[in-house]
Amino acid sequence: MTDLVFTGERFLPDCPGEIWLEHWHRYHFATALARDRRVLDVASGEGYGSALLARTARAVVGLDAALDAVAHAQLAYADRRNLRFIGGDCARLPFPDAAFDLVVSFETIEHIRTQREFLAEVRRVLAPDGVLLLSSPNKAEYTDRRGYANPFHVAELYREELHSLLDEFFPHSAWYGQSIGFCSTIALEGAAADAGGELVKPGLAAQSTPGPIENPKEPLYYLVGCALSPVPLRALDKSFSVLGDPADAVYRDYQDTYRKFVAASEAVAIFRERATTHGAELDQARRAAQVSLDAAQVSLDSTVARLAAVEGERDRALSESGASRSALAALQSGFDVLQGKHAALQAKQQATSEETTRLQTQLADLRSLTANLGAASHAAQQSALRLTAALHEANARYQAALDAAHRAHEQLAVTADQAEQRHRDALAALSADVEGLRQAAVLQQAELDRRAQWRWRLRWPRGRG
Repeated sequence: MTDLVFTGERFLPDCPGEIWLEHWHRYHFATALARDRRVLDVASGEGYGSALLARTARAVVGLDAALDAVAHAQLAYADRRNLRFIGGDCARLPFPDAAFDLVVSFETIEHIRTQREFLAEVRRVLAPDGVLLLSSPNKAEYTDRRGYANPFHVAELYREELHSLLDEFFPHSAWYGQSIGFCSTIALEGAAADAGGELVKPGLAAQSTPGPIENPKEPLYYLVGCALSPVPLRALDKSFSVLGDPADAVYRDYQDTYRKFVAASEAVAIFRERATTHGAELDQARRAAQVSLDAAQVSLDSTVARLAAVEGERDRALSESGASRSALAALQSGFDVLQGKHAALQAKQQATSEETTRLQTQLADLRSLTANLGAASHAAQQSALRLTAALHEANARYQAALDAAHRAHEQLAVTADQAEQRHRDALAALSADVEGLRQAAVLQQAELDRRAQWRWRLRWPRGRG
């Protein structure tokens, strides 16, 4: 059997939630019209609705433009002797004139731009006393009020547009409005006070119910029976129809969505708390690094002062003995090396400051990401009340963003550790330089002491004579 995947455009009978109520109820509603009639189901999709109509109809043909759906339906419902499926275009129906007593087409007209061609073909294949039963979303409610745009709908219609279009081909019509709560209701507009209806339980016979049902809500879809004369429309003898949700599928789906939203909100709160904690730790590390850098600067200043003292000693040594010039030149060379190291240490200090600035930028990005996650959480809450499938997708994107934020946080921690290690290495190098300078000064002092003793020995004989 060909596997069909739910894409958001074609309903599958095992899809949970409000979409299940909407689609199944329309076909249950049509079963009374289908009894002992030749039925055409335009855009039959997976085939579940055609199979339902075949229980009471004389013969049913399901037509769909998607050949994979046709192949699936042919295999899935091969045991129904009065049911067949074919591929075809709804604007060019491959049937002779007056071939059907009933044409049903649910959620089709908004998917096509050839709407007039489609209706003309339906009128052609309908018998003179035949009925067209079609459904179409109410654009004012489905799209405008809810602020939702279905990407698969290419030509949605307002009520007046649909009414005008149907009037071109069918002079008589009976309008029903379908709305979804935790059940689906179909109610006749302007029903008489003594009109009756039915209560539909999937898998069981419908139960007649006296009295009309009032539905103050603006319908989400229109379900319209059309005919060339008013007589066939009398078969629509019920003013309302209700399809219940015995398994509480919509409520369970809502509960599952709400639990996921609560879990996501808790995850956002935890992430915000962690981001705040890590931000404080980063600020503390930055202040500690600045203190260390200030101490290093003091040490450098002290080293420069000692170098100046060594330079003064060098000048005195030059005045005392020309022979010490080579040693002083070596000392100058050492001093130049120390100056180079001092410049390198200052460059490292600048790099550390730049690293601190970069870490602060990453912290700001994390805070911005936290704000974005909060906005995404609010959007997910609103979407959960409107469309379950859209919320599942939003939750997936939200989880990906949360994972990315966690990875960014881990990278930030690694970067902070690396910056701290570089600072420790710089302090160690500075300590080594200072120790080298101290040892050089000790050697220089020893050399000066030795030279002073040598000069004393040279002067002593002359003073004696």
